[in-house]
Amino acid sequence: MITFLRHGQIDRKKWDQCVLNSNQKMVYSLSWYLDLVAPGWCGMVEDDYVSVMAIPLRKKYGVKYIFQPLFAQQLGVYSSLKTDTLKTLEFIKAIPDEINYIDYNLNHLNGSTSRDYVFTKKVNYELDLAHRYSELEKNYSPNNIRNLRRTIAHIEISENTNIQDVINLKRDNTHQKRKASYYEWLNCFMDKIISMKNGFIVGAYFHGKLVAAAFFVLFEGRLYYLIPVSNVKGKDERAMFSILDYVIGKYADTDLVLDFEGSGIQGIARFFAGFGAKPVKYFNLKLNRLPFPFKLFRK
Repeated sequence: MITFLRHGQIDRKKWDQCVLNSNQKMVYSLSWYLDLVAPGWCGMVEDDYVSVMAIPLRKKYGVKYIFQPLFAQQLGVYSSLKTDTLKTLEFIKAIPDEINYIDYNLNHLNGSTSRDYVFTKKVNYELDLAHRYSELEKNYSPNNIRNLRRTIAHIEISENTNIQDVINLKRDNTHQKRKASYYEWLNCFMDKIISMKNGFIVGAYFHGKLVAAAFFVLFEGRLYYLIPVSNVKGKDERAMFSILDYVIGKYADTDLVLDFEGSGIQGIARFFAGFGAKPVKYFNLKLNRLPFPFKLFRK
């Protein structure tokens, strides 16, 4: 039996144990991570936490909706059992009818075929680091190799970059207007994960000035490339190529998988694939039960 639970009803210990024992075992669905990216999250639980599905829930203009949180690419059903199409649909159908709109990513092990819902394929990119660096480097594309040769003489890599410098770089080099509260939250997000020893920052410097950086989360055999940012000089100097090459070199010959988080933008996808990363598909779920006229605005 699948039950919808409010935030305060969830047994966090059992929830996390389910996620850690699951076939997916991604950081996104752990309770402490959900607290950061989707405060007040709810959940769907099968029996005594045999399987779980995080429900990031919001309410606006009286409408309850499920949203996809920032930095939580793949949620959906987590279980040590097989999460095929039937199991996935069982969870989706158990979502309360009072939730009017869903725009939500399932994970790569969830099934995704039904005429009752709209599923859109997305692509992540993953690189298995269980090989020596010299072997991994052989799978770099000619374009990535050229860019690395170009950047290596000018860019210095460091893991001593602080959070505020990354936030300043991001705030000063984005076309998307963000409120001050967003950057305050971003600071707390990175600080919390770093303090737990599950995250680190790699910075790229040109003549002593920070021109690019990336925040990585490291958890249970997976290394997530979460927050990359570059200024104009960093892009000109191809600094992000050096950052990723540094991380690949550092963690080569381990049991880690480097999760690039994918992109629907062809150029970025090509950039990831250029490091030898392989595509892994997952699906976005959309469901619109909004009343008229709200339904028109969410098509």
